[in-house]
Amino acid sequence: MAMLCRVVTGIAGGVLGAGAMAALQIPLRGWLRRKGTPGALADSGIGFQAAFRLPEPTAVTAQRLLWRSTFGLEHPLASALMVHAGFGASAGLFYACFVPRGIALALGFGVVLWLGATEGVLPRLKLTKTARRSSVEIQAFGLGEHLLYACLLHQVRRSYCQTGR
Repeated sequence: MAMLCRVVTGIAGGVLGAGAMAALQIPLRGWLRRKGTPGALADSGIGFQAAFRLPEPTAVTAQRLLWRSTFGLEHPLASALMVHAGFGASAGLFYACFVPRGIALALGFGVVLWLGATEGVLPRLKLTKTARRSSVEIQAFGLGEHLLYACLLHQVRRSYCQTGR
C-alpha cells in the first residue's frame, strides 16, 4: 500500500508541479519577454515557455514525438502542456520512489532536475540556448520554478503518505 501511495502521489505531485510552473509564467510573460535574449531558441533555464514564446522546448519536443501526427503543429500549446505534464509526472514518480523524505532533499531534487534537464539536456538537444547565451534572470527564474515544483512534490507526498509506511 505504501508503494501505491508513493506512485500516485509522485505522479499527481509531478503533474501539479509542472502545471504550477507553466501557470506561473502567464502573469510574468511580459517580464520574461524583456529578460529573455533574442533568437530562435528559448533561453536556457526554463523548459516550458508556451505562455510567451512559440516554438518553445516542449512544443518542439511534442512535434518530434508526434512526428506522424499533425496534432503537435495544429495545437502547439496543448501538445507542449502534455509533454511538460508527462515529464513532470515521470520526474515526480522518480522522486517518490527513490528520494527519501525531507524538504531539504526535495529542494536538492529540484536543483538537480533544473541543472540536469534545463541546463544540461535541453541545450544539448538544441531545444534551448546554452546557459552562457541565456539571461541570468531567466535562469534564476527557472531555478525558482523547479524549487516550486519540488516543494509541491514534497507537500503532496507529505499530505497523503503516512510516515513509517
